[in-house]
Amino acid sequence: MFLLLLLSYILGLTASPFIIERILRTFSKNRKRITINRPIGKRSISSNQSSIIEASQHVCTDVAWFNLLMQRLWVELSVSYAHKDRMCRGLMRRMASMRTKRILSDLVIEDIKISPEAPVIGNVRVIDDEQCALLMKKMKKGRNARRKIDELIESNLTVLKNELNRYFDERSARVDHASIQGTVREDADTLSDSFLELDGTKDETFVFDRVHTILDVEYNGETKFFLTVNLLKKLKVNAVCTLGRFSGKVLCNIPSISSNTRWELSFLSDPQFTVTVKAFLSTTTGENIYFEGVVSSILKKVLKYGLMTKMLFPNFYQFPLPMVSPSLKFVNHSVPIFSNADYQSWCKDVANKIRLYMTMNYKAIKRRAHYVLLRNSSYINNSTDRIYLAELIFDKDAVRSILSDRYGNGSETGNAIVCDGKNDGKRVVQSGVANRMRLDEFTEPDGGRSNSVRSRTSGEDKEEDDLEKGSTQNGAKTDDESCYSTTSTFKAECRTRGCERLGKQTGVGKSSQTGEMAVSEHMSENKKYKMLREKMRIGDEDILLLMDFYELDVFGAMYKNFLYFKEIEEISGRVSRVRLYFQNECYDYIRIVEEDTMFFQRSDQREPEFMAVHVYNGKVQLYYYLTNRSFFISQEDVSKMHACFFEKREHEVRNTNNDKIDRLNVDDLVQRIEGIRETNTNYVEKSILLELEKNELVDVLGNTSLRLKLFGMCASVVTSKQISTNLKVYLVRYKDVECMVLNYTDPEVLVDTILTNENSTVVYNIKDFETTRCMYISYTEDLEAHLHDYFLPSLMFRMRMLSYSKNKSLFESVYNKSLEYRFPVETGSIIFLEVHSEITDEFYVTITADRRKIVNNLKIVTASNAQFLFSLKGRNKIKIGIRPKTPRNRKLYVNLAQHPVHMVKNELVIECVTSLAGNSSKYVKFDADCDNRMIWDLEGGKDVKYLLSNDRHSSVIKGFGVLYCQNQCYRLEITNEGIKERNVKLLIGVTPSKL
Repeated sequence: MFLLLLLSYILGLTASPFIIERILRTFSKNRKRITINRPIGKRSISSNQSSIIEASQHVCTDVAWFNLLMQRLWVELSVSYAHKDRMCRGLMRRMASMRTKRILSDLVIEDIKISPEAPVIGNVRVIDDEQCALLMKKMKKGRNARRKIDELIESNLTVLKNELNRYFDERSARVDHASIQGTVREDADTLSDSFLELDGTKDETFVFDRVHTILDVEYNGETKFFLTVNLLKKLKVNAVCTLGRFSGKVLCNIPSISSNTRWELSFLSDPQFTVTVKAFLSTTTGENIYFEGVVSSILKKVLKYGLMTKMLFPNFYQFPLPMVSPSLKFVNHSVPIFSNADYQSWCKDVANKIRLYMTMNYKAIKRRAHYVLLRNSSYINNSTDRIYLAELIFDKDAVRSILSDRYGNGSETGNAIVCDGKNDGKRVVQSGVANRMRLDEFTEPDGGRSNSVRSRTSGEDKEEDDLEKGSTQNGAKTDDESCYSTTSTFKAECRTRGCERLGKQTGVGKSSQTGEMAVSEHMSENKKYKMLREKMRIGDEDILLLMDFYELDVFGAMYKNFLYFKEIEEISGRVSRVRLYFQNECYDYIRIVEEDTMFFQRSDQREPEFMAVHVYNGKVQLYYYLTNRSFFISQEDVSKMHACFFEKREHEVRNTNNDKIDRLNVDDLVQRIEGIRETNTNYVEKSILLELEKNELVDVLGNTSLRLKLFGMCASVVTSKQISTNLKVYLVRYKDVECMVLNYTDPEVLVDTILTNENSTVVYNIKDFETTRCMYISYTEDLEAHLHDYFLPSLMFRMRMLSYSKNKSLFESVYNKSLEYRFPVETGSIIFLEVHSEITDEFYVTITADRRKIVNNLKIVTASNAQFLFSLKGRNKIKIGIRPKTPRNRKLYVNLAQHPVHMVKNELVIECVTSLAGNSSKYVKFDADCDNRMIWDLEGGKDVKYLLSNDRHSSVIKGFGVLYCQNQCYRLEITNEGIKERNVKLLIGVTPSKL
């Protein structure tokens, strides 16, 4: 038995290095790069800059002055504690992201020792995009380089295996095995004036857009890292890692391909990194020497592999450009109260703040072929929220065809030039089908980095029209620019700019011009398009994409609960107050339209949410800080947003619900109310004795869904409009039929009448309620059946909930973790619980009384206040657990009220908004007695089903209903048969038979 254990121990020690190495390699491969996909636009350059570019495209060997400056700077960096601390924190952050907690339970960089000798730059030369593309082709797009890395790792594993065998046989002596001495290798290709030289005219503007530099780099110093490593929470190892000599040819890009706030570099060939690792324990036994060798080999291979995967072509290692991005660790975004008198300074301040956030660094958290979702690393407003960037990428040819189908209704299509690098700029006529918009290519004067400048005066408009006609006749060029990844950008840009240069040589357009799409005359009559074209300095294609965001039409395709968008007030030509209507709530925003970006800032000091839309060259960038869960843009929503652009739509997309109310004549509505109040002798009259205060009764009757019960409608309000101080019109949808309900309210009387039916009217008279405690109801005869079946049970239930919600105690907490409330109950009581949060969020609620779960992990959405009412018999220990789905530094408000009663009857009522994922279900259990009745008021929907069952029967329920219970356990199962997540408004419970 002992021999078997010994052999197992030896076998485990031998195999452990290979297992650990494989796991570390997997973690290293799965790490995500920090990328920022932003368009790099053309920069206009001066004559001095142009002369510098021309001189830089020759090999420069006189760089001793630069090396001297770098050496002097490097000496200061080598002794700077700030630089060492910055390096330590950066390396620790990268190591933590490797998720190696199961193996490396702890890894601490104790110290860094930097050699005072800096890398030496040999030859330097600037190359243009075409030369860089040829270089990429020569490197075979990095396939051989990647294969070389994998082969190196495999060979290292073989070497490691042999070393381990040697360590095991020679464990009596310490072996220094971790040194790999590399030699400085000379590359076959040396820099010269003929290096990747091309014939043709060079345009300095293209070189200046993104500067590609080839450098010969050699480093003869060394940098040491002193580490403390805890392996498997048991073995503590001290190690010294040394990065020594390397040399090679480096490609440097300023700015980087994926970001205009970073620069990047990559070694074009293996630089032969010299890596040395020495690990040691406190004792020098034979077993410890063996472990020292194993750990040294592992750390050495991982370090070398990490360097090669990050810095060897085709991978680029990125560095932030100094002083380009703001160094904000926390963002404090606040807005003052909006005032029409001072709107200009308010809008300028908001736009400047958001533009600052747009220049910050973003990390990709989900990447697909046609969209990318990125997130900022800085927290905003002292919470766990962050600013997100959704980037939608469109193929140009597909976008033109789609926009033609969606917005075009002309009788002819345009002729366009397609420059694919094969037709040498020849004119290609694309024949079209009838009833499509005419698409022509034309050029305009170049503007700033992200826009083409369009001046808007009457004389210049005429010149621009002449330019469009001339470009159409002579043959305009399109830029086939499709650059979204690091490995494919150079070739695409080479092809694009080659086409643009052909346009310059043939005299068509200007060298600083970009292709845009001119729409037909009928499109220019579109008010939305015309307004954006006058205000913004972007291309026609980009304007047509931006039209979907001007009135947030994309929200209608993304969210089922989004009703419509309305412009409340136009403050100026560029500033408007707008309102977003959702199913249960609405939000006011200030829309700001600038030359290249559109901003939406919520006019709420407590929740200063914002969105910023920037469109350039067929790429849509949406920056957003949204805390309200009603329209929070998730990863799935970004995919829906991209897909909604490809849906066919009418020429004008808008919600007409508000137009139905606007068409009503106010005088006719006033006359109808006066006629109802004067001649109501034919109505049925009832008096109801209520033990309420008048203000409480007004609050109860203020519930629109309650009053609709008297009309027999368990319906939701689509929209409403305040006609005057006393008049309000509701648009209600019931059983797929819309009807309008007119409401009149004053301190003495409340009137509801259906406008589409002359006979359905209700009058609530509360004039003498303070003295008589009676509410008098007058209604037409057709509503008699609905009084007892729908209205009175709902009214009594609301009154009961209101009576137990008095004398509440408020508990305010920050839900950055799970919360728990405990308190004893000494006697029989009715407990009222109300939960709401500072922002709309999702929580899981569990209520336990003496280990008996009353509510078990129920998911609630705080779009409205969640209320619970339950009874307790005798002494109990109550525990209320509230777990946030996403912990945040936001406030949660819990209202609790305890009402002792002598005769305790079984009662449990739940009123909340819950969330169901697609094709999922959840259930709620109720224990009922014979003197209970069950009441429910459920939100309808074709995809949501409600099944109520007990031990004997089951039945599908919907809308509003009342059921007399038996002494059994009832179960309500809620099923979402749709494929999308859905919020469901739920009210159900068991109450005493006599309310």
